Amino acid sequence: MKKIIGLSMVLLVLLLGSAKGQELSLFACWDKARAHYPLLKGKEALLTASALNMQQLRSQWLPRLEINGSIGWQNEVPSVDATGAFPGLTLPQAPKDQYQLALDVGQTLYDGGRTRAAGALEELQGAVAVQALEVRLQEVEQRVADLFFGLLMLDAQREQMAHKLEVLKARQVEVEALLRHGAVAESSLQQLAAEALSLRQGILELNARQESLLGSLSSFMGEPISDLSLLQKPAVKDLLWAPTPEEYAHFSLKRAQLAQQQRWLKRTRLPVVTAYGQLGYGNPGYNMLRDEFDTFYRFGLRLKWQPWDWKEGRRKQEVVEQQSLLVDLEEETFRVNTGRLLQQLDSELLRFEETLALDRELIALRKAIEETSAQQLQKGQITTATYLRDLDDRMEAEVNLKLHELEYLQLLTRKYLNGNEGYKQVNNAKDE
Repeated sequence: MKKIIGLSMVLLVLLLGSAKGQELSLFACWDKARAHYPLLKGKEALLTASALNMQQLRSQWLPRLEINGSIGWQNEVPSVDATGAFPGLTLPQAPKDQYQLALDVGQTLYDGGRTRAAGALEELQGAVAVQALEVRLQEVEQRVADLFFGLLMLDAQREQMAHKLEVLKARQVEVEALLRHGAVAESSLQQLAAEALSLRQGILELNARQESLLGSLSSFMGEPISDLSLLQKPAVKDLLWAPTPEEYAHFSLKRAQLAQQQRWLKRTRLPVVTAYGQLGYGNPGYNMLRDEFDTFYRFGLRLKWQPWDWKEGRRKQEVVEQQSLLVDLEEETFRVNTGRLLQQLDSELLRFEETLALDRELIALRKAIEETSAQQLQKGQITTATYLRDLDDRMEAEVNLKLHELEYLQLLTRKYLNGNEGYKQVNNAKDE
């Protein structure tokens, strides 16, 4: 009995634990979005296609077998009339109806390394296509980050509005007590009630916007997010060091591909040597003057080489050289643009650090002012409108601090996604 009760308790704990959703970090959202993104299946398709093309190229070194057959009739065949010089002599001639069935075999012995070069080129082409998908996945990560921080900002505003609503409820109780004693006018209580209704409307609007953003984020991740509180804002230290942007790997692979294409073009200019053989049966055989079925065969070597192509190969190589130059220009343009973006982000991050320090000082002042106003309101020394103004100023200062912290993290995330080299000017108080 004790074992059954113990087992039941364990199951209950497990069920309660599973009922609570798992916390979602920004990095976890990125991982889920990458796994769910449709183009990830395209990556698998590209790898499969590249592997099949490699097998196709390797098969060119296998023997080629081909069966050829023909049946035909022709109106004239080679013949020699010798009756004038040699009366009574009849020379044989080839039959006009012909039947042949033959097996042709071919084997490449030397191709100048063009097949091996083509295989290396195919492998690099597949890698370039896959890396292009990785670049596009970075755009998905940026979109997910925007939705992630957008939700956190809305949640900060909703939380602050809910807190303000609780404060107003407490003040309403105090004002009602003063009203019963005739210390304040009824309009003071009405102002608090109207402000509370306005807050409820604002909370409803924020909830609607949150539902919309949650739906978008869930569609990227491929699974519903049950609770906004599951989203955990990243720590500053997790965003200080980032991997090299995927674009640089893409440029490097494209240059390697073009260099390999140059090597392949040079290999295509070399001669190709193949062995061949033919075994057949037909009428006539190789002896055209024998009108009977017979076997025939032959074998040998073939050489194929085009020593002069009117500079066609050279022009193709020049095209590849220009394409390589274009890749260098694209990479330099990307490097310059990224550098400018990072400089801009650094300036904005420094500005936010200064703003956050001022936000904390302002909150301390606004809180002291609001507390003084609350005491004066309780004594009937100020109007409700004056207190609401001081309360709004305090709440605005507090929500601005939270929003600025999230904007700071959002900027840091953008820098992380664009090749952050390490952002060391960090406000330690925000490193949570």
